[in-house]
Amino acid sequence: MDAPEQTQDILIAPRVRERVDAALGAGALAGGWLLTGPRSVGKATLAFAIARAFLSKAERLGEADETTARLVAQRSHPDLVILERRENERTGRLKTEIAVDDVRAATARLSTKASSGRRVVVVDTADELGRAGANALLKSLEEPPAGTAFLLLSRTPGRLLPTIRSRCRLLPLPPLHEDALAGWLSGKTGIGEAEGRDAARLSAGAPGRALSLLDGEAEAARELAERFAAAVAGQEDLLAVAEAAGAKANDAAWPEARQIVLDRIGGALRGQSDPVFSNAAGPVLLEALDEARALSARSEALNGDRTQTALVLGRLLAKGMRRTDAGR
Repeated sequence: MDAPEQTQDILIAPRVRERVDAALGAGALAGGWLLTGPRSVGKATLAFAIARAFLSKAERLGEADETTARLVAQRSHPDLVILERRENERTGRLKTEIAVDDVRAATARLSTKASSGRRVVVVDTADELGRAGANALLKSLEEPPAGTAFLLLSRTPGRLLPTIRSRCRLLPLPPLHEDALAGWLSGKTGIGEAEGRDAARLSAGAPGRALSLLDGEAEAARELAERFAAAVAGQEDLLAVAEAAGAKANDAAWPEARQIVLDRIGGALRGQSDPVFSNAAGPVLLEALDEARALSARSEALNGDRTQTALVLGRLLAKGMRRTDAGR
């Protein structure tokens, strides 16, 4: 699967594309934008597509000039600033947050002249900004330099500083319709309709997740998700499932399995029928789901121990189900 900055074939909801194209065509894309949506729905892919178009002075997505597209794909365009967690040189692991010094260095660049007359700052993700880094970025968002677009990616926008949110236009990326995603997967990978629909359904409409599932993890993720859901419902030993989640063989399957279960709970709360979660759907489980989503995001950011994360998640969700049942 191509990196987001190298992906030319983007799949987003028509209304999202229309809104971006309208802003590009009107010359109104500069300023802060908050791109929100679930994991692997295409936030980073869209951000770099916007960067290519904006820096090319194009009026529509996909119309970037070849030089700009190549430099963005290489992350070497002089007017593209990317803020993300970097590797800790001492431990070899990613830092737990975007370093405030990196934010300050990036915002300092904004005071210099842009070669294209424009700049794009991609923050991947804003959820990983510490308070000091967020405040450092806020100064630029409050008075954005002319011709500068800030593209902040977030899975949990409600947890960002209110002052960050208030200075950005919200651009939600909704999950894609199963038919559209299945057709795109078939055209991109050559798979059959049934397999494409299965991946689209399991991924809850997220193209990146669907492609990952097609890499051979679909069956393992589905089985692990069923076991995890059963453990949350008290029908299987949670510790045994957590240990399975932490096994080396499930490095790729566990993140998908965890997300499948969270998506199932979300669906049950929206009234979809689910054999495990429908009867427990209610405000208490919704609160537990919000906490579980935040914990999942933090665990990914911190490269957390999967067994421990699965245990904590399972207990959190099981408690939400029990409290809901008790209140009926």
